[in-house]
Amino acid sequence: MVHWYKSGADVGAWPDIQKTDDWARLIVFGSHGLKYYEQTPIAINVEDPFFAFGSGMDVALGAMAMGATA
Repeated sequence: MVHWYKSGADVGAWPDIQKTDDWARLIVFGSHGLKYYEQTPIAINVEDPFFAFGSGMDVALGAMAMGATA
């Protein structure tokens, strides 16, 4: 995923592994904010003031909404 992204994020070169159940998430943070890729070569932009991933996501989001850290 990193190689795909650094090589220009060509939709036609999307890694085949991403089309399976063994896919990975690529999280990109830059001057234009936070975005991530999952099973398609289309970036998902995050517009919320905070975000979390994984099994503890709900707890982390609740903590951050109340002013704590994840």
